[in-house]
Amino acid sequence: MSSMVSDNASPTVVHPFSFDGNGVEYFLICLRTFLLAIITLGIYDAWGTVERRRYFWGNTKVAGHGFDYHARPVQILVGRLIIIGILIAIQLIGAFFPLFSLIFPIAFIVLLPWIYNRVLEFQLGNTSYRNIRFRFAGSYWHAFLLIIVMPVFVLPLSLGLLYPLYAKLLREYTINQTFFGRSSFFVSIPVGPLFKVFALAVVVFMLPFFAIVGYGIYEFVTLAMEVGKSGGGASGEIQQRVASMGPYFAGFYVAAIIGFLIFATVFNTVLRNVAVSATVVEGGHTFGSDVPVMGYLWRVLSRGFLATVSIGLLLPWARVDLHRYLMGHTTLHAKGDLDRFIGEGENAGGAAAAEYGIMDGIADGAIGI
Repeated sequence: MSSMVSDNASPTVVHPFSFDGNGVEYFLICLRTFLLAIITLGIYDAWGTVERRRYFWGNTKVAGHGFDYHARPVQILVGRLIIIGILIAIQLIGAFFPLFSLIFPIAFIVLLPWIYNRVLEFQLGNTSYRNIRFRFAGSYWHAFLLIIVMPVFVLPLSLGLLYPLYAKLLREYTINQTFFGRSSFFVSIPVGPLFKVFALAVVVFMLPFFAIVGYGIYEFVTLAMEVGKSGGGASGEIQQRVASMGPYFAGFYVAAIIGFLIFATVFNTVLRNVAVSATVVEGGHTFGSDVPVMGYLWRVLSRGFLATVSIGLLLPWARVDLHRYLMGHTTLHAKGDLDRFIGEGENAGGAAAAEYGIMDGIADGAIGI
């Protein structure tokens, strides 16, 4: 139920988000897609992709209405086929002209900001709420700065310490270039909470990580020196120590993956909370997000473990469960009458429903969001 909250300016209606889907239905959609994709040599996956997205968007509701997804399967299929054709052509050309193999990575880097923008244009342009489509209006050079310049130059020079600022700027770019009809979104994300959780992660995770790496390097160098002193003939003791390093590196690899997952989940949860809560839609409508960091972390780890031990069979259920949890901690704070806002947006937002060309299918197939 929606609740009324009053302030000194005007009443605000709080609408909670919800997700009405369930794991069994989504599992059957994924299973059907998997089986038919095998029979059709992967062709049906384009139809399955659209069905999965429509299921998620249609069952994600706020103020009594779900979202709609309008992409056409044929469009996605053609885009994927073009990508496959381009990749095959690159391999063939590279076999006869080796210099081309050096040029292609550079060309891909140059195109990456454009691809990023086109993916968002495709996904948002094919998503609607109450018959009003979203749209994205990003610029190439702004994306180039955030996707190429900062990760390649700024972050390495700062030893990664400016990552919270980078995450803030990238999220702001994505939200601030998003429109609902003609109504714009705006966000100015406070960077303080991001640096706090990042610093905590450095102390709790990164310092022990570097300590383990340092120990491994020390052991490796010590072994190398002992092997050198023995003239290349390792003694039984050295052989035993070499063999003992295998489980160490395997354990380190697993621990690194789990540690990175923990860091990414915690940081992205905090980022989501502060970004969503700071977002404003033209007209004064705002959002709220209060996802419990540790509660969501536990869900990610436990659901991830169950999906792994079930060889992926529980993955659809895990995705549904995580999405429902996020939606259960998300709210829309509509300033005034939401129906009036929707009506105004519908009258002004006809241009947002423009059809997208085949290149959107290419971007969708390349990134696969």
